[in-house]
Amino acid sequence: MISMSGQSQIITEDMVELPSEVEGVEEYFLVEVFAKGENGEKKVGEEEFSAYPNNNQLLWAMAKYAQPEKKWDVCCHVQKYYRYRSIF
Repeated sequence: MISMSGQSQIITEDMVELPSEVEGVEEYFLVEVFAKGENGEKKVGEEEFSAYPNNNQLLWAMAKYAQPEKKWDVCCHVQKYYRYRSIF
């Protein structure tokens, strides 16, 4: 995904050629938390980490968005992204 609004842009690993206007590249990991309930699976939250999250961080992210009263099954997906700033 590339966001062209503002000064921040998000690129994925499969984009190998960076524009010459790149100032700095930052690697981060996005943890997306999903809950499965009566109405199917839906995304309930997300957290960013600067390094690959350990088990405690994954459990914390899932617990933060879990709602025990709704009896959801909660899971998460981790994706690696790169963020860079252009010098325009």
